[in-house]
Amino acid sequence: MDGIMSNVLQILDYAAPYRGNFIPSMEAIEEQYNSGNMVYLFPDNAATLSWMMDFLKSHRTYFMPLSFYGKRIKWSNLELLNEIIKKEAISIIHCHFVTYNYTLFFARYTIARHCKYICHIHNQFVVPKTKFAPLKRYIMRHLYDMYIGVSAAAAESVRAEIGKNNIIAIPNAVDFQRLDKYGLLNLREHEAQKVVLMAGWPAYVKGVDIAVRAVKQLREQGIDVVLGIMLSGDFDKTEKYIVETIGEMPTWCKLLPPREDVATYYNACDIFLSASRSEGFSYCIVEAAYCNLRIISSDIPGPNQLDIPDMVLFENENVNQLVLVLNRMFNNDKSINRSVICQTYDMLKWVKQMIYSYEVV
Repeated sequence: MDGIMSNVLQILDYAAPYRGNFIPSMEAIEEQYNSGNMVYLFPDNAATLSWMMDFLKSHRTYFMPLSFYGKRIKWSNLELLNEIIKKEAISIIHCHFVTYNYTLFFARYTIARHCKYICHIHNQFVVPKTKFAPLKRYIMRHLYDMYIGVSAAAAESVRAEIGKNNIIAIPNAVDFQRLDKYGLLNLREHEAQKVVLMAGWPAYVKGVDIAVRAVKQLREQGIDVVLGIMLSGDFDKTEKYIVETIGEMPTWCKLLPPREDVATYYNACDIFLSASRSEGFSYCIVEAAYCNLRIISSDIPGPNQLDIPDMVLFENENVNQLVLVLNRMFNNDKSINRSVICQTYDMLKWVKQMIYSYEVV
């Protein structure tokens, strides 16, 4: 591809209330990419997000109706996609949080046959066992020219489902600079109280029930623990889920709203817990390690492949084992070597790998 302009359309089903680590990662690719323009396509419910106002000032950005990300093919969505591809002279389409997209599949064999298609797998990939499963696998096999997993486990999950070989793993990187900015927050009722932090959306996938049951047991043993659960939304659903799990919404369980300076949460806690039942790559684990939190994770694919010094694993969904691990970790004040984290998950190294994928697709 030397000397050939290759404009890239980033199709992102992303409308989180915060930039997080994902948007800075996209910007880092654009900053280093010198073989063409970077163009972004978001769902239209992202248009009014507070961070989007600044994003629009310096990035070529379009919005697509939510129906594009659904199951139906709408001619108006196809026309809009065609307009963008032609106007921006797109030659590579890179999809995030988008897998078996029917409109895009139709576009590939009609209006955009010249494009190369990349599917970025951000989580463990599983085709639901429904009557449409064969169709979804067919679309995945024939829509994309390359698949990028955010971890070896994520890449392998695609290979297991659709049997393709053009699948690579590029472990995610972290924008560590954003973690150096944080405020003061007190989640403790008194100085001796221990605070465990976790990400909690969606509740079942993140293992909120597992964590709540474990902390409840610890408190019944006389250990004073608070559980902070970071959420991007669905506060009512999460609270209902907790009530269904243990019969109440306890005062020691705090639902935490999204904030851009997420390091404020990390620096207010003692332990970060990932009780997830499924993960592709856990930004939170790496971010928490950078902020010098002790880390506990379920032993599922994805987190157990992370290079995090002294991270302790517990058997997935084993509440009793988690209770023992938490109890032991409260008495362990060992610090994490931040330089190891920074070298392993360096953003520039990740960007170079991503740009190379555009060159070889």
